[in-house]
Amino acid sequence: LPLLFTGILSFVMMWADTLMLGYYKSSEVVGLYNAATPIAKLLPIFLNSAAFLYAPIASQLYARGKLGELKRVYQILTKWVFLLTLPIFSVIFLFPEVTINFFFGAKYVPATLALRILALGFMFHTFLGVNWLSLVIIGENNFVMITNFVSATFNVILNTFLIPLYGLEGAAAATAISYI
Repeated sequence: LPLLFTGILSFVMMWADTLMLGYYKSSEVVGLYNAATPIAKLLPIFLNSAAFLYAPIASQLYARGKLGELKRVYQILTKWVFLLTLPIFSVIFLFPEVTINFFFGAKYVPATLALRILALGFMFHTFLGVNWLSLVIIGENNFVMITNFVSATFNVILNTFLIPLYGLEGAAAATAISYI
Protein backbone atom coordinates (compact mmCIF):
# COMPACT_ATOMS: atom_id res chain seq x y z
CA LEU A 1 0.00 0.00 0.00
CA PRO A 2 2.78 2.53 0.74
CA LEU A 3 4.31 1.83 -2.66
CA LEU A 4 0.94 2.42 -4.32
CA PHE A 5 0.75 5.86 -2.70
CA THR A 6 4.39 6.47 -3.66
CA GLY A 7 3.43 5.89 -7.30
CA ILE A 8 0.51 8.30 -7.02
CA LEU A 9 2.73 10.91 -5.39
CA SER A 10 5.28 10.52 -8.19
CA PHE A 11 2.47 11.29 -10.62
CA VAL A 12 1.67 14.44 -8.62
CA MET A 13 5.34 15.46 -8.75
CA MET A 14 5.39 15.01 -12.53
CA TRP A 15 2.25 16.99 -13.30
CA ALA A 16 1.85 19.61 -10.56
CA ASP A 17 4.12 22.15 -12.20
CA THR A 18 2.48 21.89 -15.62
CA LEU A 19 -1.06 22.02 -14.25
CA MET A 20 -0.26 24.92 -11.95
CA LEU A 21 1.47 26.80 -14.78
CA GLY A 22 -1.73 26.39 -16.76
CA TYR A 23 -3.70 27.83 -13.86
CA TYR A 24 -1.45 30.83 -13.19
CA LYS A 25 -0.03 31.57 -16.65
CA SER A 26 -0.92 31.30 -20.33
CA SER A 27 -0.92 28.24 -22.53
CA GLU A 28 2.14 29.69 -24.29
CA VAL A 29 4.13 29.44 -21.04
CA VAL A 30 2.90 25.87 -20.54
CA GLY A 31 4.05 25.04 -24.07
CA LEU A 32 7.50 26.47 -23.41
CA TYR A 33 7.77 24.55 -20.16
CA ASN A 34 6.66 21.36 -21.87
CA ALA A 35 9.64 21.71 -24.18
CA ALA A 36 12.08 21.84 -21.28
CA THR A 37 10.65 19.06 -19.10
CA PRO A 38 10.94 16.07 -21.46
CA ILE A 39 14.54 16.97 -22.24
CA ALA A 40 15.40 17.19 -18.53
CA LYS A 41 13.53 13.94 -17.89
CA LEU A 42 16.01 12.21 -20.21
CA LEU A 43 18.68 12.52 -17.51
CA PRO A 44 17.47 9.70 -15.24
CA ILE A 45 17.20 7.24 -18.16
CA PHE A 46 20.29 5.30 -17.05
CA LEU A 47 19.17 5.45 -13.43
CA ASN A 48 15.77 3.99 -14.28
CA SER A 49 17.37 1.30 -16.43
CA ALA A 50 19.85 0.41 -13.70
CA ALA A 51 17.01 0.07 -11.18
CA PHE A 52 15.75 -2.98 -13.09
CA LEU A 53 19.17 -4.60 -12.71
CA TYR A 54 19.72 -3.49 -9.16
CA ALA A 55 16.47 -4.66 -7.57
CA PRO A 56 16.89 -8.44 -7.96
CA ILE A 57 20.62 -8.38 -7.21
CA ALA A 58 20.21 -6.20 -4.14
CA SER A 59 17.24 -8.25 -2.89
CA GLN A 60 19.26 -11.45 -3.06
CA LEU A 61 22.28 -9.92 -1.34
CA TYR A 62 20.15 -8.40 1.41
CA ALA A 63 18.26 -11.65 1.97
CA ARG A 64 21.57 -13.50 2.35
CA GLY A 65 22.92 -10.87 4.74
CA LYS A 66 25.76 -9.86 2.41
CA LEU A 67 25.62 -6.16 3.22
CA GLY A 68 29.24 -5.51 2.22
CA GLU A 69 28.58 -6.86 -1.27
CA LEU A 70 25.33 -4.92 -1.43
CA LYS A 71 27.20 -1.73 -0.58
CA ARG A 72 29.77 -2.46 -3.31
CA VAL A 73 27.08 -3.16 -5.94
CA TYR A 74 25.33 0.09 -4.97
CA GLN A 75 28.56 2.08 -5.26
CA ILE A 76 29.55 0.61 -8.61
CA LEU A 77 26.08 1.04 -10.08
CA THR A 78 25.77 4.61 -8.83
CA LYS A 79 29.19 5.47 -10.22
CA TRP A 80 28.37 4.07 -13.65
CA VAL A 81 24.96 5.72 -13.79
CA PHE A 82 26.55 9.05 -12.89
CA LEU A 83 29.34 8.67 -15.46
CA LEU A 84 26.91 7.73 -18.22
CA THR A 85 24.58 10.60 -17.33
CA LEU A 86 27.27 13.28 -16.99
CA PRO A 87 27.88 13.82 -20.74
CA ILE A 88 24.15 14.20 -21.43
CA PHE A 89 23.82 16.60 -18.50
CA SER A 90 26.82 18.59 -19.72
CA VAL A 91 25.33 19.08 -23.18
CA ILE A 92 21.91 20.00 -21.81
CA PHE A 93 23.27 22.34 -19.12
CA LEU A 94 26.01 24.03 -21.14
CA PHE A 95 24.11 24.29 -24.42
CA PRO A 96 20.40 24.54 -23.54
CA GLU A 97 19.58 26.81 -26.49
CA VAL A 98 21.06 24.35 -28.97
CA THR A 99 19.39 21.40 -27.24
CA ILE A 100 15.93 22.96 -27.25
CA ASN A 101 16.35 24.22 -30.80
CA PHE A 102 17.41 20.74 -31.94
CA PHE A 103 14.42 18.97 -30.39
CA PHE A 104 11.65 21.57 -30.66
CA GLY A 105 12.77 24.50 -32.80
CA ALA A 106 13.67 28.14 -32.25
CA LYS A 107 10.21 29.09 -30.89
CA TYR A 108 10.96 27.20 -27.68
CA VAL A 109 14.40 28.70 -26.95
CA PRO A 110 12.94 31.01 -24.23
CA ALA A 111 12.69 27.88 -22.03
CA THR A 112 16.48 27.56 -21.75
CA LEU A 113 16.76 28.79 -18.15
CA ALA A 114 13.97 26.44 -17.07
CA LEU A 115 15.81 23.59 -18.79
CA ARG A 116 19.01 24.41 -16.93
CA ILE A 117 17.20 24.51 -13.59
CA LEU A 118 15.38 21.24 -14.26
CA ALA A 119 18.60 19.59 -15.45
CA LEU A 120 20.29 20.47 -12.15
CA GLY A 121 17.42 18.96 -10.18
CA PHE A 122 17.31 15.76 -12.20
CA MET A 123 21.10 15.41 -12.16
CA PHE A 124 21.11 15.66 -8.38
CA HIS A 125 18.36 13.05 -8.28
CA THR A 126 20.45 10.82 -10.56
CA PHE A 127 23.58 11.40 -8.49
CA LEU A 128 21.87 9.91 -5.45
CA GLY A 129 21.47 6.69 -7.37
CA VAL A 130 19.05 3.97 -6.45
CA ASN A 131 18.91 4.75 -2.75
CA TRP A 132 15.11 4.89 -2.78
CA LEU A 133 15.09 1.36 -4.18
CA SER A 134 17.54 0.26 -1.49
CA LEU A 135 15.10 1.54 1.12
CA VAL A 136 12.28 -0.45 -0.48
CA ILE A 137 14.44 -3.57 -0.53
CA ILE A 138 15.23 -3.32 3.19
CA GLY A 139 11.54 -2.81 3.99
CA GLU A 140 11.40 0.95 4.56
CA ASN A 141 8.36 1.45 2.32
CA ASN A 142 6.67 3.80 4.77
CA PHE A 143 9.73 6.06 4.86
CA VAL A 144 9.80 6.20 1.05
CA MET A 145 6.10 7.07 1.00
CA ILE A 146 6.49 9.78 3.64
CA THR A 147 9.44 11.40 1.87
CA ASN A 148 7.56 11.34 -1.43
CA PHE A 149 4.55 12.90 0.29
CA VAL A 150 6.73 15.66 1.72
CA SER A 151 8.35 16.24 -1.69
CA ALA A 152 5.01 16.38 -3.53
CA THR A 153 3.50 18.71 -0.92
CA PHE A 154 6.60 20.89 -0.98
CA ASN A 155 6.40 20.96 -4.80
CA VAL A 156 2.79 22.18 -4.78
CA ILE A 157 3.54 24.82 -2.13
CA LEU A 158 6.63 26.08 -3.96
CA ASN A 159 4.75 26.15 -7.26
CA THR A 160 2.00 28.19 -5.60
CA PHE A 161 4.51 30.86 -4.59
CA LEU A 162 7.07 30.74 -7.40
CA ILE A 163 4.93 30.43 -10.54
CA PRO A 164 3.05 33.75 -10.10
CA LEU A 165 6.37 35.53 -9.53
CA TYR A 166 8.74 33.80 -11.93
CA GLY A 167 6.60 31.85 -14.41
CA LEU A 168 8.16 28.80 -16.00
CA GLU A 169 11.48 29.37 -14.22
CA GLY A 170 9.58 29.32 -10.92
CA ALA A 171 7.94 26.04 -11.86
CA ALA A 172 11.32 24.61 -12.81
CA ALA A 173 12.87 25.77 -9.54
CA ALA A 174 10.00 24.30 -7.51
CA THR A 175 10.36 20.96 -9.24
CA ALA A 176 14.16 20.91 -8.99
CA ILE A 177 14.10 21.82 -5.30
CA SER A 178 11.44 19.20 -4.62
CA TYR A 179 13.49 16.49 -6.33
CA ILE A 180 16.58 17.54 -4.41
